[in-house]
Amino acid sequence: MKKLIITLLVAVSTIATQAYNTISVERFGKGSPIIIIPGLGGTGVWNSAVKTLSTGNTCYVVSIKGIAGDKNPNDPNFADVQKDILDYIQKEKISNPIIMGHSLGGVIAEQMVISNPTTFKKLILVDSYPFSMAIFNPTFTSEIGIIQAETFKNQLSILPDQKYLAMWAQKTKDMATDSTVQKMVYNSIINSERKYIIEAQKLVLTNDLREGIKEVKCPIMVLCSSYVFKKMGLTDDIIKQRVNDQFKDIKDCKILINDNAKHFIMQDSKDWFIENLKKFI
Repeated sequence: MKKLIITLLVAVSTIATQAYNTISVERFGKGSPIIIIPGLGGTGVWNSAVKTLSTGNTCYVVSIKGIAGDKNPNDPNFADVQKDILDYIQKEKISNPIIMGHSLGGVIAEQMVISNPTTFKKLILVDSYPFSMAIFNPTFTSEIGIIQAETFKNQLSILPDQKYLAMWAQKTKDMATDSTVQKMVYNSIINSERKYIIEAQKLVLTNDLREGIKEVKCPIMVLCSSYVFKKMGLTDDIIKQRVNDQFKDIKDCKILINDNAKHFIMQDSKDWFIENLKKFI
C-alpha cells in the first residue's frame, strides 16, 4: 500500500530533477501545458485552481527561490528567473504552453512573452498589468518608480522585525477576504527574504511594459480585481478606462474586472476564476 501511495503521488506531482539557481518546478496532471508563475503569495494559493485545471492540463507551477521560504543565498535577479523558466521549458520539451502569472508573476510572464514572442500560446494575467502604478496615477513614470523603489528599499531594510511583521499582517488583510488565505499569504511573505521583497517591488515600480505588450501576438486574458483601485477612490468607469488603456492597440485581449474579489482572485472568487480560465484556455 505504501508503495502504491508513493507511485500515485509521483504520478500527480513531480519536481524537476534539473537543479536551477532561481526556481523549482512542480508538475501536476496531464494535457495541454500551462506554466503558472505565482507572486509573493507563493504556490499554496494556487492549489485549488491547479487541482481543477490539472484534470485536463499539465500544470507547471514555478516557485521562485528566495520567496515563501525557499531559500536562495544569491542576490535576486528576475532576469535569471526568466532564463531558468525558459531553459526548463526547452529541456522538458514543453511545446506551445500557456503562461499565467499573478502580480509579480504576471510581470515576469509579460516580460517573457514580450522577449519570446513565438514560445507561448496564450498569456493570462491575474491582477497584473504592464505598468500598474499608472492605473492609480496616469502621470506615473519609471523614473518616479526608481525613486520610490529606492525609498522602499531604505525603509524596509532597516525596519525592525516586529514592525515588519505588523506591517504585513495589516497589508495582507487587503489582499484576500478569507482570514485563512490572509494567513497563508502572510506566512509566504514573512518567510520570503527581504531582499527579494524589495527587488519584487522594484520590478513592479520601474518596468513600464505598455509599449512592449503591444507587440505581443498571442491572445491575452486579464483577470482584474477592482478592490484596491476603489479603495484609492477610483470609480468603476475610471478603473475600466485605465485598465483598458494598459492594453490598448492589442487586437486579441480579453479584460474581465471582478468587483467581489481582492488581490488573490483565485481564492476570493474561485468559481468565477475557474469558469473564465476554462473558457479561455
